[in-house]
Amino acid sequence: MGKWTYTILDIIFFVPLIVFCVFRYRSILKKRLEFIFFSGLVGGVLYFIIDIPATYWGAWTMNLAKTFPPIVGLSVFEELVWAILVCMTVAVVIEVVLSKKK
Repeated sequence: MGKWTYTILDIIFFVPLIVFCVFRYRSILKKRLEFIFFSGLVGGVLYFIIDIPATYWGAWTMNLAKTFPPIVGLSVFEELVWAILVCMTVAVVIEVVLSKKK
């Protein structure tokens, strides 16, 4: 894989999950959309708190040959998207589990 590796992996892993959740749990998602988007916002904030300083300190690095711009600090935009999607996915799982317990 080349320049779009990270984006392609995000698409491969998240699109089927998103499609499944939208079709299977549409009524739950409609009721709690605000919480799910807020969770994505929290993921984005956590990204800036953790990922950008960690790349500056050298805790981890990004292979810029396998990503596309824009660069955020020394990190990449796809990492921000990934953090937001993971947090939103966790919020969906929480909502589905809680709604099943009612």
